[in-house]
Amino acid sequence: MLKSTDGGKTWDKIGLDEYRYRVSTILVSPKTGIVYAGTFCNGLFRSKDSGKSWERITLDNDFYISVSSLAIDSKNSIVYVGVLGGGIFKIKDKN
Repeated sequence: MLKSTDGGKTWDKIGLDEYRYRVSTILVSPKTGIVYAGTFCNGLFRSKDSGKSWERITLDNDFYISVSSLAIDSKNSIVYVGVLGGGIFKIKDKN
């Protein structure tokens, strides 16, 4: 995964590349600044430090969930996670 802090002029590698996960969708919480990354077959990850480190979020005791979409209700601090094959999970957006 790549990150730019100058409007796309330069890019730096961050995070999940070391695991070789295929990232399918990314969401940055406007309220907390937490970055969420959904992957194909490896579930959901969260970074609280702008992508320097990542933690896996368990959605349904299933490591092989493919995340297809992410959305946030920032007023109520809820992240909605759409998965391939049907289903939506919700998690709390908190530090």
